[in-house]
Formats: sequence, structure tokens, C-alpha cells
Amino acid sequence: MTMPLPPPSPSRALLLGALALLSASTLMFEVLLTKLFANKLDHHFTFAIISIALLGFGASGVWVHARGRLFASADAALPRRLAKYAAAYSASVPLSIALFVLLPLDPSFPGWFGALAMPLYFALFASVFFLAGVCISAMFVAPGLRPSLVYFWDLSGAAIGAAAGPWVLARCGAYGAIAVAASLAWGACLLLNAGKRRGALRRVAVPTAAMLVGTLLLFAAPGWLRRGIGFDIVSFKAAEVKREFALFGPAVQTYWNAVARIDVSPTGTSEQVSFRYGIPRRLWSAPLRGRMILVDGGANSRQYMFDDLRQAEPLLKSALWAAPYVLRGDARRSLIIGPGGGIDILIGRLHGVREIDALELNPDMYALLLGRPEDPERAAYTRWLGSDDKTRVTVHNAEARHWAHASRRVGGYDVVLASGVDTLTAVQTAGNALTENFLYTGEAVQDYVRLVEPGGMIALTHWHLEPPTLALKMFLTYLQVLERRGIEDPGRHVAVVSEGFWE
Repeated sequence: MTMPLPPPSPSRALLLGALALLSASTLMFEVLLTKLFANKLDHHFTFAIISIALLGFGASGVWVHARGRLFASADAALPRRLAKYAAAYSASVPLSIALFVLLPLDPSFPGWFGALAMPLYFALFASVFFLAGVCISAMFVAPGLRPSLVYFWDLSGAAIGAAAGPWVLARCGAYGAIAVAASLAWGACLLLNAGKRRGALRRVAVPTAAMLVGTLLLFAAPGWLRRGIGFDIVSFKAAEVKREFALFGPAVQTYWNAVARIDVSPTGTSEQVSFRYGIPRRLWSAPLRGRMILVDGGANSRQYMFDDLRQAEPLLKSALWAAPYVLRGDARRSLIIGPGGGIDILIGRLHGVREIDALELNPDMYALLLGRPEDPERAAYTRWLGSDDKTRVTVHNAEARHWAHASRRVGGYDVVLASGVDTLTAVQTAGNALTENFLYTGEAVQDYVRLVEPGGMIALTHWHLEPPTLALKMFLTYLQVLERRGIEDPGRHVAVVSEGFWE
């Protein structure tokens, strides 16, 4: 025999509603921190976010346990007591991010200055999670709240926050999304203060003012930095690339999404290395106009501006990534993995390719290739990236490995090309020598081999040669794939071309 449970009391309903909002806020904040860490520090530091959150939540659980009489009491003051922690959390979310973007600390610095960076970041953000964790932990020991009910609202709110984080990030940017996370916590504070009307306005006014001040600083700090140093985050990651980007001027377009942040420079002329990488050094003195695209504050791509595509022939027909077309000579169909700013598309067109399929994972880079409506110079950059009577160009917003594996096509392409499509961390640390980038596993290469016509070419290029562990791993991967396919003397089917000797 089952008996229906009575509906929750008003005070209990307010506690559970506040719990859901706090859980949504903390998970959204955690997701957003991974993107901010990826932009300010090297990507592998994003794994520290889980440890930071666990440290803050663990400390809050100890705090609640040590002060059990205060939080486990059945008095009506518990919601207002928790409201103070929720208010402090809602203000600390934007304040911590404002401080984070301003701090000139990086774990890669030598000596004590670098050694103290991560402990300080741990302390900064663990204290934020601690404040929210006190509220959540207290509800697990609060009289009258069944643990199963607390788990339900906690996990439901967390799921909503985790799912909403990337969606809000793409529409509001990182700082707007942080403000949304703070607003959710502020809503929890309002619910916790709603149980008693006397003095409610006073109790709500203080946390509201604190949250608004924190939010104003959150938006002001990046603005100060843009005016001062040209970037909205003090970061020493890829400092040389940032310096070359800054020569064009501050970013005129910035887009955030779950894959990577995209910054687009103004149009200009540059003779810097990163703007001409892959072009024969004997042609570096030739004028080259365009703009740089910074990916997650470190990796760079480029877009070149040509009034006439014939102007690009001396530069791009002999570029490093033209090697498979030069060797093949009669390529008619090509598959480009990670076209970036579109240089690989231009090279294919200049070599007479009739059909080009390009696979771009980042949705904002994909939109940039097609021509974003808010981009005032879209026509100048996309005019040579679309189809015409000589070449059909199709750009897909797709993950290349999945696309290649899911495609049941056999043959069809004369060239499969991926130019420097690497995760920044894996390349900088030579991590691909030990762990897999899914674009370059043996199984992935087998999928690419399946897509090429007999006599076709697969060209997977990398930009990091020292130490040579990554290049050696890829060389061995190609040999193993060819051996599995029964190719005799596979070494005769693999060639290595280095930009350092591409004169």
C-alpha cells in the first residue's frame, strides 16, 4: 500500500527552489571557468577546475559538519542564514572573474612567482565554491528535507546549469554568461529571504547591491585591459603570437563557444612569421594583406585579402600545403580538414581542383568562412571561398573524424589534407607521442585512406618539429596503416616535407 506524500511546505519549497538555482549556478560557473582558464593559461590547466570545485565543496561540507547545531536546527532562521552565504556567493562569482582576468600570474613563470600562481587561483575559486557549497551541504542535513528530494533538486539544477553553460556562452559571451550564473545565485538569495516579510527589503537590498557592484567590475575590467594592452585578459600564453596579433590592432570581432574562443583582428599588412607561415621564405618580402584569427588566445589562423585571385598564385601555389597538389598534378576533388581562415581552399582552387569539401568544427569559424552578417568585410574575404563555374566549394560544420568514419563513401577524393589541425596542448607538450588526437589515430588514417582514390594523397601537416616526437609518431602510424593494408615496402609511399627547407 502506498500513500501520497504531502506537498512541500512553503519554507521547504523555497529551500528546494534555492537549491536548484544554486546548483545550476555552480555547474554553469564550473563550465565557464574551463573556457576562461583555456584562454588565460595553457589548455591542460582546465583539468584543475574539477579539483578546485571539489576543494571548495569539500571544505564547505566540513564547515557544515563542524557547525552542525547551527545548520541542522529546525528553526525558521535557517533560510535567512543560508541567504547570507548565497548572497556572498552571487557577489563573489563576478568579482573573482574580474580579479582573475587582471592578475598577471602564470604557472609557466620560473621561480616562486610561477609556483604561487596555481595555489592562488585554487584559493580564489575554491572560496567561491565554498560559499555555494555551504548552502547545498546544509540542505542535506536540514530537518524535514528528505535526502532523496534534496538529491533530485540538486542534480536537476546541476544538469540544467551544465547544459545551459555552453548555450549561454555562445549567446552572451564569457562575461555575460558569468553574469547569468551570478544572477541565478541572486535568485536563490531572494527565495531564501522570501520566507519572512519583515525586513525583507533590507535583507535583499544589500546582496543585490553587492552582486551589481561585482557585475559592473566584471564588465569594466576587460574594458580597461582592452584599452590598455589590446586584450581583455592578462595572459602570457603564446605571447609571441599575441604580440603579432596586436600589431594589427585590438580585435574587432570576438566570439565564444564551447569549442574555442575566436578573435578577429582588423585588416592590415604584416611581415610577421605567424602571418606568413607555410609560404616560401624567398617570398616573405612580398606585400600580403589580410587579418589574423586567434583561437583560444594562442593558436592562430589567417585570412588573406586579394582583389584578384591571380595575385595569390606566386604565394600560395608554392606554399607548404600545396605539396600534395604539386605531387599529384591532376587532383580534381579534395577534402580539407580544418580549413581555418580558408587558405587551404584558396590553394586547392589555384591548383584547379573542381570540387572541395571542407570540414570545420568550430561553429564561429564556420560562420566566418561563409560570411557573418555582422562582419563588415565579409565580402572581401569570402569572395574566393565560395563556389563558381570552375570550383564547387562546400563547407561543412562537422567534426572531421566522425564525418570521415560515418561516411560510407569509398574513394572519391584525390587529396585529403589537414594543415596543422592540432590541439595546442598536445602539440606544445608533444602529448600526441603518448596520447591520441582522434584526428591522427591509426583508425582515423584508415578512414582517410578509404576516402582517397587509387593514387590519391593524404597530407597531414604539423607545425611543431622540436622535439620530433610527434612527427615520428605520425610517420610510424602511416607505416602501420599501410602494412595492415598489405602494401609492400610501405616506406616508399610516405614522404616528409618540412617548411624549414621549403625554399
